[in-house]
Amino acid sequence: MWLFALIISARAEDAQLWFQLQQARYLMMEADELESSIDILNGIIAQSEPDDFIVAQAEYWKGRALYDLGFSDHARERLTVASNDYELRTLEEVEHHI
Repeated sequence: MWLFALIISARAEDAQLWFQLQQARYLMMEADELESSIDILNGIIAQSEPDDFIVAQAEYWKGRALYDLGFSDHARERLTVASNDYELRTLEEVEHHI
């Protein structure tokens, strides 16, 4: 029973992080909310293991937000970190061809 509760708790936490990612992406639609979006993305990155897939996603969207704010060098760094994740790169290639 203890293990089941732990698994349920972990899945709920994962779902919450994915919800936060979508919230950050939604906020990016408004130029005056870009910094709020970055704050959410930083929280996701801080709460996750470095090799979690959501970290690459958060880094990618953080790079996009930083670029929109005019921080092109810092944006490039974040996008490079995200592109080092092979799964993300493959996903982007698939989306690009659709």
